[in-house]
Amino acid sequence: MAIRPSLTPLAATGLLVLIIGATVLTPIMISPDPVMTLIPASVGAIAAFVAYARLQLPPLCGRRG
Repeated sequence: MAIRPSLTPLAATGLLVLIIGATVLTPIMISPDPVMTLIPASVGAIAAFVAYARLQLPPLCGRRG
C-alpha cells in the first residue's frame, strides 16, 4: 500500500476546520472558562503548521521509503 503525500495537507486542513468549530463551541457548550479553549486551539495550531509545512516547505532530501 502506497502512502500518498498529497493527502496529508488535505487531512490537516480538514482537521483544522473541525478544530476551529471546537474552539468556538467549547466556551459556549462546555465551559465559559477561556483556559478550556487552549486545548483545541493548540491542536489547531499544530494542524495548521502541518498543512503549511506540507504545502509550502520543500521536502527533506534523501528520504525515500
